[in-house]
Amino acid sequence: MGEIARIAGVSISTVSRVLNEKPGISPETRKRVLDIYKDIITSSGITDRHPITGKTHTIGQILHRKYLSTEYYTSFQNTIGIHEIAQRVGYHLLTAFITDEDMDIELQLPMIKEKKVDGIIFMGSQIKSSFIHDAAKSGIPIVLIDNKLKEKELDCVLDENEGSVYELTQHLIQKHNHSNIVFLSGPKAWIISRERETGYRLAMEKASLQSKIIYMPETTLESGFNAMKKVVEEFPEITAVVAVNDSVATGSIYACREMGYPVPGKIAVVGFGDTACANLFSPPLTTVQTFAEEIGKKAAARLIDLIESEADREHIPLTLRLPTRMIFRGSCGCAP
Repeated sequence: MGEIARIAGVSISTVSRVLNEKPGISPETRKRVLDIYKDIITSSGITDRHPITGKTHTIGQILHRKYLSTEYYTSFQNTIGIHEIAQRVGYHLLTAFITDEDMDIELQLPMIKEKKVDGIIFMGSQIKSSFIHDAAKSGIPIVLIDNKLKEKELDCVLDENEGSVYELTQHLIQKHNHSNIVFLSGPKAWIISRERETGYRLAMEKASLQSKIIYMPETTLESGFNAMKKVVEEFPEITAVVAVNDSVATGSIYACREMGYPVPGKIAVVGFGDTACANLFSPPLTTVQTFAEEIGKKAAARLIDLIESEADREHIPLTLRLPTRMIFRGSCGCAP
């Protein structure tokens, strides 16, 4: 505003009145100020920002393509929740899908490089910590969904992963008398894999049973199918499988079917997520119901609160966990 006032030969208060569309300014002065304003912001690359607050009233949502492919239902529900809160308070939502190659180039995403958003929600454990750190260095407010960094404390919203899988594993042990149970995990670097694995381990330890874990490079239907083939080779005594998510569980059931192992007659299978098709699968999948839309709402509300806050950015990062619900169906041996 000071630069505009200097070039136009008017006071800063006059510039403020023009930009805020206040009366009492001559048409000639108004036009001169607006013309200079347009020239300055166009050359600065901030054409989408409010002239007074400097805000775009847009929040960014960044997903890895792998998250979209492995957690499509969850990511869709997350986005619905984010959009609802953003729309309610007059914000827009800008979404970007990235790959591993994108994350190797520091801050090259247009929404970050060109400052098109006031804050960002990073979704999924597949996004590298280094990439998130680079974005955080710019000072932009950040909230994570399904992720939590070891190196830097940032606001995040997560499912109750550990407790849910603990309860699910206990159900297999106590209700269905399974003692040979394997856990199909995603990469160790992903927090959802680590936390769900911990829940499984604790339940097995409490029952004085040996933990058996297969790590997968991704958590897709195909990886679940291949992992199940490996399970039967390495642990032929296995009678139950706890999968890190529903995609892996579904792939496991396909593999069991191909190998001639009835589910749950020979091997029980349980998942995590309660995706749209979990109840339609044969047999219907026992799983953990999450509230992805509510997670999206909480993440968006927290991000907008950080954006709108007049306080310094040195805030206390919050970790919010939403409860889950056990859904017992036929794949573990429960009655429909």
